[in-house]
Amino acid sequence: MFNTVYNYNSNEKKGFEIQDYTSIYFGGLKDLISSNPEYFEFIDINDNEKMENISYQRYGSENYADLILACNNENFLWSMPYGENILLEQLDSVMNMINVELNITPDNEGINLDYKFLKTKLYNKIDTENSQKRRFRVPKIEYLTNVINLINNYKKDNEDTQWILGVYE
Repeated sequence: MFNTVYNYNSNEKKGFEIQDYTSIYFGGLKDLISSNPEYFEFIDINDNEKMENISYQRYGSENYADLILACNNENFLWSMPYGENILLEQLDSVMNMINVELNITPDNEGINLDYKFLKTKLYNKIDTENSQKRRFRVPKIEYLTNVINLINNYKKDNEDTQWILGVYE
């Protein structure tokens, strides 16, 4: 797969080149995209669905996955909605971190109600954020080139330092 609009920083580890999907900041692109609504439509994404698959289904090439992500101010790491099992793993991970940091256990007397309340609030937040990732703005096929040009022109008009956050040596 090749990227259409973003060239992420990469690093070599143990003979493998690894792209850093957090190395690019999307800046004011969201406002630019929002000011051209005629170029876009919205689609619903299923749990654990990869952007490369969506790109291939819509445009016949997986190479537009980064374009879809850019149009939604997302990146490859956290863009898709996850299934219930992943959400519960996220919840357990955060709750374990809280347990260690605060040196508490859910069995401590007097803490159970607050602990359950915190766990419920945290799960609701994770679930809400996950649900918001089910609807994605995608370029209409007839405006695909226009959107690519819009983003590339935006990149040209802004300094690299506004786009690239991490630099590897």
